Amino acid sequence: MSSAFDNIDRDILLEETRKVLNNDEWRMVHTLVNNTTLQVRLRNTLSAPFPTTIGTPKGNSLSPT
Repeated sequence: MSSAFDNIDRDILLEETRKVLNNDEWRMVHTLVNNTTLQVRLRNTLSAPFPTTIGTPKGNSLSPT
């Protein structure tokens, strides 16, 4: 099931947060969304990591849950 946080354009997120956060806070947001990878598990097989450029990683402070 997809949510709004799965479709966030990270470039826009960084652009908008740059306007309201201080440099240290913005660098933290940048670090959380920059150079992220995903892997897919199907039964007992795990894919190779691949880059992702949209959405916020689940389980961090930028994600709602």
